[in-house]
Amino acid sequence: MRRKKTEKKQFYIGDIFRVIGLIIAFSVLLYPTVSNYLYEKNGSKVISAYDENAVRLSESDKREMLEAARQYNEELLGNIELLDPFSSIKKEVDERYQSLLRLMQNFRFITEQKKRCFSRG
Repeated sequence: MRRKKTEKKQFYIGDIFRVIGLIIAFSVLLYPTVSNYLYEKNGSKVISAYDENAVRLSESDKREMLEAARQYNEELLGNIELLDPFSSIKKEVDERYQSLLRLMQNFRFITEQKKRCFSRG
């Protein structure tokens, strides 16, 4: 009986580059799927936290928040200043206004997430 010679397969630099190229290609192909999954997972957490907080609010708290927003809007009517948005003069921004913007950004993010969830299902 003759025995066949077994040769060890040698890895060449070209093989290593091919493997690295395949890994990069699969990473590029899978990135949108993984990214979308993580985005939706985070979005569902934000929505559920917002819903829980909204349920916890009493009617009197909701009315107080609405009245505070109306009062702020009334204050703005008396303080109208037309400024050039491209001027180099910096204007101090009211902290209450910034907090309202943060609330609106959260609300906008949550409504977008809900629309995405319901449009797919």
